[in-house]
Amino acid sequence: MAIAFRAAGAVSSAASGNISPALPTGTAKDDILVLMVASFDNVTHSVSGWTQVGSQTNSGVALHASAWLKRAITGESAPTVTHTAGSLIIGAIAGYSGVDPGVAIPGHNSAWNAAASSTITALALTPATNGAMCICIGAVEADASLTAMGVFGGSSPAMIERIKDAEPSGIGFILDDGKQNVAASTGDRTASTTTGTRILGIQISLENPFYPGLRTFYKGAVKELALQSMSNAQTGNGGVLIVKKNGMNYAVSLVPITDANASNVRVQTAKGTMAIRLWS
Repeated sequence: MAIAFRAAGAVSSAASGNISPALPTGTAKDDILVLMVASFDNVTHSVSGWTQVGSQTNSGVALHASAWLKRAITGESAPTVTHTAGSLIIGAIAGYSGVDPGVAIPGHNSAWNAAASSTITALALTPATNGAMCICIGAVEADASLTAMGVFGGSSPAMIERIKDAEPSGIGFILDDGKQNVAASTGDRTASTTTGTRILGIQISLENPFYPGLRTFYKGAVKELALQSMSNAQTGNGGVLIVKKNGMNYAVSLVPITDANASNVRVQTAKGTMAIRLWS
């Protein structure tokens, strides 16, 4: 199943102390939840039951940002971000479906960049698998700096704005995402603000480490599974792999390796190298 954006929860904020960001509407078991938090201070953030994938301050004062991941369980509830005293704090959660449930937390990478300038930079990542969901988060010290900010730029993948919020006379943040069809470097991603302020940026990749195209093809004991034939006709999804089991033929769709639904399983055909299509 391909990874996809589910929804974003409402932003939670407080002048000081703890917050409890809302879950995205429609959150389901096995969704991956991405929580971003920013505070106008250097006070530690902690969230019980969540995995922190990044935490950074800018010059040790005025801005602290953190990012967290969690796989949703049945009856998932909104988390509490513990932030003892401190100043203004904001947080929000984005949800993603289709991340393989075979592991507790999916593959992820993060890289921070902190600077006092008008450009937020989320440093380059190289996902290990095709179809990774790349997520860029930016935090800004002054709310006015966020007003004219566009999505994080870069050649691939193209980014879509999912969350953007600014609190009066304090801080703001933005979360964008984009599907990286091929396992290759994303390059540095940048977003411009209107003024030079303290800023932080992070890029995370959610990845499927398994081969869903094969793993979900057949459920149950397999007594006979053998390659029967291959169709090289470039029709429909780009070709069909025919597999025979107990006298029955099963078709597995092939797609170009650059397709958004391409798995990591490669098949050599007369038309070139194709990929088995992710199950969806």
